[in-house]
Amino acid sequence: MVKYEYYLDRLRISFYKDDLNSIKDIKLKLENEHQTREVRTLLAHTILLESNLKNTVSELPSDKVNLIKRVIFEVENWNKYNLRLFSMAMSLFEINEVNTIIKSILDKYDQKNREYRELIHAILVNYLNMAFTHRSKDKSIIQFVLLKLKQMDPQPQNYFALIMCNYYDHLLNKEYEDTRMVLDFLNKIGLKDFVKKVYKRKL
Repeated sequence: MVKYEYYLDRLRISFYKDDLNSIKDIKLKLENEHQTREVRTLLAHTILLESNLKNTVSELPSDKVNLIKRVIFEVENWNKYNLRLFSMAMSLFEINEVNTIIKSILDKYDQKNREYRELIHAILVNYLNMAFTHRSKDKSIIQFVLLKLKQMDPQPQNYFALIMCNYYDHLLNKEYEDTRMVLDFLNKIGLKDFVKKVYKRKL
């Protein structure tokens, strides 16, 4: 029987140490295990962590991408591990698929503790950038995501998400002078590399 928490801890430590060999070893062990849902989830984490360290997420073969997608679509109760898996894998999905997953997460939004909420806020900000980048036609979920972010407490850990919520709200409402002011502020506080990646045109 696979020790789920044990492997997650090993993967986390290996990732933050840039220990690619350890991650490869874990992946090999998991590939040889009976493929239960837990093993598939661990394997999906391992594939994503390995590709992140190698900077090859966009080059993942279709069978690996399909495994990751299947694991995420099988989620019944979102926890911090599944949320982190989705946050790493979001770019692998089509925007309509992401819309479906975001709705699933938001269905349980108010049930999460503080740790979950902060992770969800980060996912929602990334979702907004993806939605604008891919010209999502589902404006209702964009508006719902903005509403959820606006409900955040004005605490230091939420400042960045609140700023980005403000930015995308202005963008949705075509208030382009206000979006420019937000980007200018981010540039002034040293986030120039981040600003380069932010979507800047209208939906």
